[in-house]
Amino acid sequence: MAPTAATPNKSTIVRDNWKMALGRVLLRQLSAIAPGFAADKLMRRYLTPPRSHPRAEAGAVLDRGTPLRLIFGHHRLAAWSFGEGPTVALLHGWGGNAGQLTPFVDPLVAAGFRVVAADAPAHGASPGDLSSLPDLARLVARLALDEGPLHAVVAHSLGAAAVTLAMADGVDIERAVFIAPPVDGERWFHHFAARSGAPAGVTAETKRRIAQYAGFEWRRMNLTVTIRQSPRLNRPLLVLHDQDDRQVPWHAGAVVAQDWPQARLITTRALGHNRILRDPSVVDATVAFVRAPAIGRAQVAA
Repeated sequence: MAPTAATPNKSTIVRDNWKMALGRVLLRQLSAIAPGFAADKLMRRYLTPPRSHPRAEAGAVLDRGTPLRLIFGHHRLAAWSFGEGPTVALLHGWGGNAGQLTPFVDPLVAAGFRVVAADAPAHGASPGDLSSLPDLARLVARLALDEGPLHAVVAHSLGAAAVTLAMADGVDIERAVFIAPPVDGERWFHHFAARSGAPAGVTAETKRRIAQYAGFEWRRMNLTVTIRQSPRLNRPLLVLHDQDDRQVPWHAGAVVAQDWPQARLITTRALGHNRILRDPSVVDATVAFVRAPAIGRAQVAA
């Protein structure tokens, strides 16, 4: 669920495939000798997001913001505030950074909103080495506590899953915009474990350790279950998802929109997982939704 960089050249793909194959061999050998140690290594790999930094133009927008004192655990996170009015929070996804959502800043401020954005733990300019979906959900709760009340949250990818968990746990957000939301975090974990070459026993132990470390139940990582079981998820939701998203399939966003009690789905094309954040029509639809009254059930827009 991490953001993609520029398209890699052939030599980079070959090198990465070679490193992945070697990593699978080493993990299998380690699993046979010390399965507990192998599970710990795999857990840390799973909880370590790739570190990304804003593009130059996005960094210039963040530089215009007012730094916030946002304390998370023992660390101060990188966070910014823009404008005045009802507060709209921006939340990036796994391996992302606040700069990815800066195209929404000026339009929301011009529409009369205060915008707050933060780099999650171990992301962007924030300190830390490990992070998790529950950490992102706790960040939403911290933003609501310190900078709220939150009129709206605009969240990308895993950030959307985090907002769902936060709202289900009682964080009051009047309306939400999800861009390319995933639907099943447990399935992502099993895909990750399979790619790593971990044997079944190590996979099961890694899964147990991740849940213990991050403090969650795996069943809640399936957003379908969480949405259907939580009466708190009754606020208006706009889902925007690209039909050509190769990281989080369009079907995931469609499922979220269908299950959410009061949601609308807008389908885009040829924007992928990250370029959708910079598309003017997506920004316009988001600002219009944040300003608009409640809407009805899910629908697909061309």
